[in-house]
Amino acid sequence: RVISVLTLTPYDFWRQTHAIHHANSGNLDYRGIGDIDMLTVREYLALSRWHRLLYRLYRHPLVMFGVGPVYNFVLRQRLPLGLMRSGWQPWLSTMATNIAIAIFGATMIWLVGVGPFLLVQLPITFLGASIGVWLFYV
Repeated sequence: RVISVLTLTPYDFWRQTHAIHHANSGNLDYRGIGDIDMLTVREYLALSRWHRLLYRLYRHPLVMFGVGPVYNFVLRQRLPLGLMRSGWQPWLSTMATNIAIAIFGATMIWLVGVGPFLLVQLPITFLGASIGVWLFYV
């Protein structure tokens, strides 16, 4: 659980979504948590031109390995929307991790300053998130 602060991933949130993902991975009838959206040819052809464009943008490498990982680690894992039905542990874990990340960040900023902190933290966060998505995408 302590490592959650460094990985920006709340443990109970990750444990629950990871279990759901592995229980349904590859099941086209139950897609969702932890999956990269993938359509069958029939589903793709049934889309409007606008939705095809959105799907192609979503699958573009700059979005898939740039915007997507940042969204996942910086925003999505800060508020585990939809998991409250499963109990309070994912929310408690997420909020505790968020508080710990804020305390860690504030302490580091106090010690080294905003500029040096961001100069180190932002590239590590963006690169680590992108590599993590790429690792499981391939």
